[in-house]
Amino acid sequence: MKKIIFTSWLFLLLMIACQNEVKKYSRETVILEQYLHDEFGINFSKKDKEVVLLVVCDFGCKPCVKKTFESIIDNVDASAIENFYVLYSKQKEVPNYFQNHAKLLYDADGKYNVLDLPIASLSIIKLKNGMITSITSVQSNKIDSTVKSECSNYLKLPN
Repeated sequence: MKKIIFTSWLFLLLMIACQNEVKKYSRETVILEQYLHDEFGINFSKKDKEVVLLVVCDFGCKPCVKKTFESIIDNVDASAIENFYVLYSKQKEVPNYFQNHAKLLYDADGKYNVLDLPIASLSIIKLKNGMITSITSVQSNKIDSTVKSECSNYLKLPN
């Protein structure tokens, strides 16, 4: 009898472990995925490379935004444009900085500002196979180091 109970428990634990291997979407991924699909027709789950999404909220401090843009342009290789996106609304200077360095996602209504996501005035969201792997707030005193660490797969090679 003990053997049957042990075998049953073992089978149950194995089933639970297998379910944990199934691809699960975090709450944030589902929210972002739905928003990007509804607003822009974008589905990152088909991209096997890492995608970097720079989110510039309406209330972002302009000098910080400008310094972040400059850091990205100085450090991120131009070939990253296929996997580098900038989401913005009211920060009208965004296209001036990023026109040839990223794919621009303009949200005229600023709907992303009210999404239930842990984003600050300026955030970098990394996605792999459509799943959010990190959300990092860009702090004014750590702009260069944050850009270099969060965009490490796309940095320019030293000359």
